[in-house]
Amino acid sequence: MNKEIKFNLILSYPIIIVSNIIIYPFVTINLLINENILINSLYRSIEINNKIVLLIKNNNIINNLNNIGILVNIIKILKFPNGNIKILIKGINLVKILNCIFNKKYIYGSIEILNYIYDYNINKTIIYKRFILNKFYKYNLFNKIVTNKIINFLSNIKELIKLLNNIIYYSNFKFINKYKLLCELSIKKNLYLLINY
Repeated sequence: MNKEIKFNLILSYPIIIVSNIIIYPFVTINLLINENILINSLYRSIEINNKIVLLIKNNNIINNLNNIGILVNIIKILKFPNGNIKILIKGINLVKILNCIFNKKYIYGSIEILNYIYDYNINKTIIYKRFILNKFYKYNLFNKIVTNKIINFLSNIKELIKLLNNIIYYSNFKFINKYKLLCELSIKKNLYLLINY
């Protein structure tokens, strides 16, 4: 049963605050959770629907806590003897966090789903993908940031926005640049920004 609270396209979810890491829609990663209130938020999300919002915290960004986050699906949980928890998550949607409520047990808030703007020439998708993959491949030859397995994985991604988000995630851009790319909803601008970094 889906227990998401819906009102005027606004949903309510438990929230986990993450520091100095940016997760993108369509990207799958492992994340370590070690604070009680965040672990409680995680368990609350499991009780509801295995979805949770990640709120990004960084000292270099105004207000420290930002109102842009990622709705993620919890795929797998591994609990360690010391109480820490590692979760395998996949980004679903970029979201705007409308409010963030800290109670004694966990953090939750209302969100609004943000949709990408498909404003590029769809007929040139294959050309864009080849260009981006080729640029990233050359970039990786000098920087050695990812393995051949990841390069092969990227080569098999069909949708342009999924490819862009995964390449941005695996690139070693500065945090602030990754955050700017995360917040850009225009795929055309995202493509332009990525090409020119």
